[in-house]
Amino acid sequence: MENVEILKKLPLFRGLSNMELIQINKIIVRRTFLKGMVIIKEGDEGDSLFIIKSGAVKVTKKNKEGIDELVVELGPGDPFGEMALIDRFPRSATVTANETSELLEIKEPHFTKLLSSHKEIDLKFSKAFNKVLCTRLRETTIDLASLRMLLQRKGT
Repeated sequence: MENVEILKKLPLFRGLSNMELIQINKIIVRRTFLKGMVIIKEGDEGDSLFIIKSGAVKVTKKNKEGIDELVVELGPGDPFGEMALIDRFPRSATVTANETSELLEIKEPHFTKLLSSHKEIDLKFSKAFNKVLCTRLRETTIDLASLRMLLQRKGT
């Protein structure tokens, strides 16, 4: 039930009942990563969503020179890799454990099978996922507009 409480707090699973979250919990695998271990690597096939149960990770992306640049640091309760549940595209960044971290992993094939056999979960998840994407698109639009204004002020 501990995992269900974690899932309840995530926007991706908002609106799901306890019984539906218990169904998702059945496909969760706990994984432990030691400090410095790469969890996902930029360019690799995406096939899992991870949720940080304990510990911390850093997300990095290679710049034009091939040097890793820090994108964000994440901690308990934060998800990453959720796009893989939908599109299985290559990973857009590398995620490395900053300290020993316990993660909850949901594999895309298991999740897809669950959704196909539980249409109500499928509908609720799709709706929540769309809301998350809309929020991120709005945030990205604001960030892009701010960056453009900053570059215009600098005369670039």
